This record gives sequence, C-alpha cells and structure tokens, in this order.
Amino acid sequence: MRMNFLFLGTSTLIAKNLG
Repeated sequence: MRMNFLFLGTSTLIAKNLG
C-alpha cells in the first residue's frame, strides 16, 4: 500500500514539473 502512495507522490511531482 505504501508503494501506491509513493507512486502517487511521484506522479504529482512530475505533473508539477511539467506545469
């Protein structure tokens, strides 16, 4: 379950970087 949260966090970071 923790891995899923980490994946979500990474996806959010990428989205923010893309702007």
